[in-house]
Amino acid sequence: MAEVKKKRHWSYLLLGIVLLILGLYVIANPLIAVTTLVIMFIISTFTAGITSIMEYSAHKSSKGILVIGILNLIFGFIFVFNFFVTVVFMPFLAGIWLLVWGVFEIGASIKMKPVFKNWWLYLITGILSIIIEMPMMLNFNLGTQLLSLFWYLHYNISHHSSC
Repeated sequence: MAEVKKKRHWSYLLLGIVLLILGLYVIANPLIAVTTLVIMFIISTFTAGITSIMEYSAHKSSKGILVIGILNLIFGFIFVFNFFVTVVFMPFLAGIWLLVWGVFEIGASIKMKPVFKNWWLYLITGILSIIIEMPMMLNFNLGTQLLSLFWYLHYNISHHSSC
């Protein structure tokens, strides 16, 4: 068991070093950063849509999860077919998306409370998405930084709640 933890420790250290190098590269090349952010956003939107629909199909827990999945897929197709417009309006579009997502995530977390012990993690990501969306819509630079922070937090919360 100690050996597994040690190997995992090194993988996190390696991931941290790689992300630090990528972060410095992104600071030096903001256009590439925004384009990459849009591509990641599109991939995340499709992934969230598909997994939400799969979760609803498997558990039939909340229609809010199904609605979120469908909305994510719709937004994903809109972003793909309007790529350059998406780059320009990224913070505003992400703000709208996060507002809708946050509301549905809060609703879904409340419905999951009786059956899922970590329901509160989804409540937190819903609240965070609503808090983060307003500055994103008003300031492009701040918006892209907040969006990156939100994705980081959401990934870590989702990853740890499923362990």
